[in-house]
Formats: sequence, structure tokens, C-alpha cells
Amino acid sequence: MSLNTFPAHTLHCDVCGLELTDPNDLPWWFADFADLRLMALWAGWIVTADQFAICPLADHAHRDAVTALLPPEPVFEVPGQLSFDTGPDTPETAA
Repeated sequence: MSLNTFPAHTLHCDVCGLELTDPNDLPWWFADFADLRLMALWAGWIVTADQFAICPLADHAHRDAVTALLPPEPVFEVPGQLSFDTGPDTPETAA
């Protein structure tokens, strides 16, 4: 009898440690990262290019992890627009 070995990948949430499992609660095993990522996306997980994984739980820790992945909110300014942060009581307008 001979045994063949091959690398296998499983997926765990980097926030809570939950494992991606099948309907019978058995872990999914994948031969390559591309197949694992497709199954994770189908199951509602977020997997980044650097293999950071977030499961679809909707608590504060998971929402904070997703928010940290987003780019900063854009600031829209039009020439001549007054800043919302300046007013009669701020040091910038007192001078």
C-alpha cells in the first residue's frame, strides 16, 4: 500500500476562528487556494488577496474588521465651499 500526500487548505475566520464547514459540520478541504476562495465567497465569507478571512457573522468585531478593510471615506470639497468645522467660535475664524 502506498500513500500519496498532497497539500490541503481549510478556512478559518481570522476574527472568531470559525471554520468553513459543509452542511454536516465537516470541514471543507481544498487542493488549492482558488477553489477555497470560490467556495468561501459562495458561502458569504470575505477573503482578501493576502488570505485574511472574515466569516458572515454580523457582530461588532466582524463589522469592525470589514470596516478596517475599506478605504477612507472621501472628502468632497468645492472651491469656495465653507468648511463645516469652522464657525464663529473656532480659532481659525477668530483671527
